[in-house]
Amino acid sequence: DAFAFIEQIPFNETRNYVQNILMFDIFYGDQLGQKTSLLRPNELKARY
Repeated sequence: DAFAFIEQIPFNETRNYVQNILMFDIFYGDQLGQKTSLLRPNELKARY
């Protein structure tokens, strides 16, 4: 899943960069009226 992949990135700076890119993708998609989701439907149902 996306969260597990991001957390396994061994370099803090790279991990933060990936998190920021994904966050801004969702933010700007919302500004443009586009429905965007970081997680797939099956990942939303997972229990963490």
